[in-house]
Amino acid sequence: MRGLAALVVIAAVVLAAIFFADRPGHVEIVWRDWQIDTSVGVLLIAALVTGVIAWGVLSGAAALVRLPGNILRWRHERSRWRHA
Repeated sequence: MRGLAALVVIAAVVLAAIFFADRPGHVEIVWRDWQIDTSVGVLLIAALVTGVIAWGVLSGAAALVRLPGNILRWRHERSRWRHA
């Protein structure tokens, strides 16, 4: 089932890439003295990369928060195995 889901996601990404390659759009973002001119495809890729980086940072922070509890659990398990 996972393989089918992965194929569907890959197919959707390929179709989106083909769609935006055939219909290039233009995006202009102006904020104060800053101006960004880019295409829709580049903007979507930048948003995707930003999302993946944010997910990685948040996952790493969550792992660090759980680390002390995990260490205590591992020590407890190890001591149970040694005394068993």
